[in-house]
Amino acid sequence: MTATATTIARTKAEREAMLMQVQKAIGAEVRCSGIVPRHREDVEQDVQVAVWQATEKFDATRGVKWSTYAIGVMKNTLKNWKANHHHEDDGSIRNKDSDYFDKFAWPQDQAPSGHHTEDDEPLDDETMGTLATEVRRTLAGGVLSKLGAGHRRLVELVVFDRLSPDQIAVQLGHPLKSVRVNLKAAVRALCRIGFTQHAVSAEEIDNATTSKVPAEQRQRSNELNRKRSHLAVNAQVVNHLDEAARADGFTAELARLDDDTRTVVKALLARDFTIDEAAELLGESRRAVLGKLRKVSAVGRKGATAATVDQGELIAR
Repeated sequence: MTATATTIARTKAEREAMLMQVQKAIGAEVRCSGIVPRHREDVEQDVQVAVWQATEKFDATRGVKWSTYAIGVMKNTLKNWKANHHHEDDGSIRNKDSDYFDKFAWPQDQAPSGHHTEDDEPLDDETMGTLATEVRRTLAGGVLSKLGAGHRRLVELVVFDRLSPDQIAVQLGHPLKSVRVNLKAAVRALCRIGFTQHAVSAEEIDNATTSKVPAEQRQRSNELNRKRSHLAVNAQVVNHLDEAARADGFTAELARLDDDTRTVVKALLARDFTIDEAAELLGESRRAVLGKLRKVSAVGRKGATAATVDQGELIAR
């Protein structure tokens, strides 16, 4: 005899409200899933349908919050989609190293001389999402303006036009092999630039505070500095959480958190969310979320030395 899932009677308005509550989380999960941009719209619709169906099955009396339950549905839906499409070549990109790359100046009919053998192989199955995520993390620092013209053009086609390597090759009239190699180099260059953008130069600070600078420019500069500060704080907190996850007492501290915050801590350890996205998901201020995370991460700075919690196992729980 087959067991059937319990259906909770809810009005359409109630279900729509539940869906809206996690709408931003759906977008964040899809963006961070590694699925290529050209598939994301369809996949996001699939996830929304799955979450919509879950609104009838969710039972609050079981002690699990709706947002936590919905995230589980999202992750399972994305996992199933990937399993059903693992055979597809998504023309993905992965940053394997941080080698220095000069300005983009390669012939259109060949790969650059001295390139690695790996560049001849199909790109990894991490998907175009890797590049889009890296751009999203570093756009606040004006990274694109610091790339060479060729690199910048490729990145814009991937992120803003959402084209695959095959489509880029057709549009630019370049060999596919050359496009793939150059895209890999663009990712490396982008990551390298992004890692140096957290610090604000003295000249920028001076320009932002001098009365000679127009108010609009000062406001724009201040906004960029604020975003850079957020990026730096996010990286610092996640690093502290990494340390805490290897310390005695971390599991006990994690157990004291509410379900949603515990889910967010695990998501941050897995690099699935930024702190700003976590704050939106929890419906709390950034300051409140930081306070909770710093309390948890403090476990790693109390002198504990035993690595009792494996981070991979923690995330999988």
